[in-house]
Amino acid sequence: MTTERTEQLERICLELMDRGLGELLMVARYHDNIVLGNLVRDKGTSVVRDRGLLSQLTPEQVSRCWDIGIVGVVCDLPQQEWRSLTLLGLNSCKFPAEIAEARERHKAMLQLPPVPLATFCGSVYRGMRMMMDCQMVPVVLPLCIDNTQGLTGLAICDFKMADRPGRDCSIVNQHVRHTIENPVMLNVEDVEVGNAEFLELFGAFIKDD
Repeated sequence: MTTERTEQLERICLELMDRGLGELLMVARYHDNIVLGNLVRDKGTSVVRDRGLLSQLTPEQVSRCWDIGIVGVVCDLPQQEWRSLTLLGLNSCKFPAEIAEARERHKAMLQLPPVPLATFCGSVYRGMRMMMDCQMVPVVLPLCIDNTQGLTGLAICDFKMADRPGRDCSIVNQHVRHTIENPVMLNVEDVEVGNAEFLELFGAFIKDD
């Protein structure tokens, strides 16, 4: 990675960490090691603190996550109804030439999300929940992606595209689900609650007239 790209990545990570990026799982490549965990600041640098969830994977085993596995981008879209970061679907991604070429070469392997997800623009928690409903396992990549909103964010990939043991995917799936169901930054626009669920949660506090 060039110095310019490294500096851009560090800047984007800093900006998004201030808005809750550290709550989301991120998979990263450090030399010959693959780590999965949460982004933290360590001695002035953004690093992924490994949570020990994966088997000993190689960069080759997760390489597809970095091109054909990308399903969206997380960014900080200002002046929205939701408090959390924003997830934009695949149709909003502007891929660099090398990623676009890889996606074209491996077109037959692409697992494109359905149209509602491809055009999605909303809370990252709601978007990831929809992805999981479509049998995806969304995690963040330390990879800058421009989008049609004129912003740069970080790629979201489907971890199922990695060549990994089924146990790894199951464990990652559980942790992603826990993250999106128990977010720290949350308001009414980040979730969808039906009438029955609302009454179950808050019925005891509603007074009859």
